[in-house]
Amino acid sequence: MKRRFIEWFSVAVLATAGLWSCSDDHLEGTESAGVAQGDKVTFVIDIPGHTDPATRAIPEGGTADNDVRTVTILLFNATDGKYFDFVRPLGAINTVAGSEFRKTFTVLLPEGDFGVLVLANADDMLTGDFDLEANKTALQVQDMSYFERGLVRTLDVGAKWIADPAAAGYKPFPMAALYAIPADRASMDPIHLTRMLAKINLKFDTPAISSQFTLKEIRLCNYNRSGTLVPGDYGGGAPSVFNNADLNLPTAPNSPDKAVGLANALVYSGAALAGNRCVDEIFLPEAAAVSEANWQDGVCLLVQGTLASTGADRWFRVNFRREDPADHTVKEVNFLRNFRYTINITVVGGGGFATPEEAYASFPQGMTTIIDAIDETGMNDIVYNGQYQLVVDKSDFAFLSAAGDREIRIFTDYPGGWRITGVTDNATGAASLWNTISATSDVANSMTPKTVSCTQNTTAAIRTGTFLIEAGPLRKTITVTQAP
Repeated sequence: MKRRFIEWFSVAVLATAGLWSCSDDHLEGTESAGVAQGDKVTFVIDIPGHTDPATRAIPEGGTADNDVRTVTILLFNATDGKYFDFVRPLGAINTVAGSEFRKTFTVLLPEGDFGVLVLANADDMLTGDFDLEANKTALQVQDMSYFERGLVRTLDVGAKWIADPAAAGYKPFPMAALYAIPADRASMDPIHLTRMLAKINLKFDTPAISSQFTLKEIRLCNYNRSGTLVPGDYGGGAPSVFNNADLNLPTAPNSPDKAVGLANALVYSGAALAGNRCVDEIFLPEAAAVSEANWQDGVCLLVQGTLASTGADRWFRVNFRREDPADHTVKEVNFLRNFRYTINITVVGGGGFATPEEAYASFPQGMTTIIDAIDETGMNDIVYNGQYQLVVDKSDFAFLSAAGDREIRIFTDYPGGWRITGVTDNATGAASLWNTISATSDVANSMTPKTVSCTQNTTAAIRTGTFLIEAGPLRKTITVTQAP
């Protein structure tokens, strides 16, 4: 795996707005794990949000997707890239008021230049060779790639990832983040943690189609049991389900531990299919796409349901195939961490198979699906009306007085897509001449980044503007503030 670009930074200059705040205290001898002296530094982290509110496994306002119970920060020397030490929060990990998916905590950091790797809900992986206290000296000859390759979580044979906090065996999602510090640290955004698992959702395109087929059972086949905690190398760009370089699969002495065939399938039924859909129930480690010739060995779902037209129970196979925009060919996709893969059933025809064995052995037929793959990193600001959702990665932007650009990601599954219906200067109530967005509309199930821009503020006053996003009946207001 290629080494990603990481800027090194000095703790002494981290007093920045929005993300960091340094107190005037210089602490020594604090009773906390890892570093024993340094400066108190406050972190703000963003957690990947759930995709559909009011689901069974991850209920709206629930504690699964936004559950952060432990944080460990690994420090790496700027001079040689070797591991230096670790720090953990001095006190509680707090939820930021008004934002359940944003957390803040304070750590004690030594002065100096370090690369930083943040691990959340992963302390049970820091054992054996990765025991940070018992093996500190041995680890200090290792660089960050050692941790990227070696921090691996493996599911037990036949075990599903339990996402329901009330269920036995529940564990909060392990997450990780590395830093790419912008040149303008005064406008630095919160750190976005990445969940180590991919997610598969299945639902019907319309209520009319849902009424034609009642789900009874779903089986997940050919998934990997093992996955690495730390993301792959995205090369500074957005990850793609067609780019193998974006994967970080376990390597020797570990392995992906692929659960091959129908005999090793995971079964989802009963309450997991409430509402005749399966949402926020199926989670799996990263997996590489198979070749066209080996399609049967690829990650797939076997879907059983009752056909309303005949009353018969039939099985259908669903493969994960999409058109690659680079060459416009349809091919199998990689499963990337933190991605949501949504199977949208648009047609349930005749056919299907009487048994899961027949369905597994046959190329998909009888059911038409559209498969969307969306990176959920930072997508946690959701407007939902029970049928459709409008999601943004941030709804407030703060600029310094200089002209500048910031990225926003907008997603909706409303069939008509979304559009901007007004960009307003709050001081005048008229159309804004100083803040703009690079696109005024987009189609459904797309998430191409857009750019929010401001001209230089030459006035002596703070100025504020808004733009309104509409997706059918859904509305979301974005606020832009610029300092004088």
